[in-house]
Amino acid sequence: MKFDSTSRERHRSYLRSLYYTLAREYTNQPITTIAKLVNRDHSTAIHGLKLFEQAYTYEPAIRVLYEDFLAEHPERPSRVKVKKLDSIKSLRAENESLKAEIERLTLELEEANHKLDTNAI
Repeated sequence: MKFDSTSRERHRSYLRSLYYTLAREYTNQPITTIAKLVNRDHSTAIHGLKLFEQAYTYEPAIRVLYEDFLAEHPERPSRVKVKKLDSIKSLRAENESLKAEIERLTLELEEANHKLDTNAI
């Protein structure tokens, strides 16, 4: 089935809603990117996400496809992990910057102490 077809037939809409839902659950892509892959805009994809509940409830084939996919792919990437990873990267960079600043200040302090010691003699 071509997901990017312009068909508004119920079974095709339900399949697209399944695609939007799985893409949202298993990727960290924004909804605009998910929608563009099937030649839709973000508002259509949002509607498709809302439509999935109806598709899951009333279309047994969609339910089977969804549950089979979940069974085959139990590990879902976490959006929180990605955000935490970005936070960790920025914290590491900040930490390295602070270490360099501490080293610079330590050298300045040692130089100042040395000057004081030599002036005292």
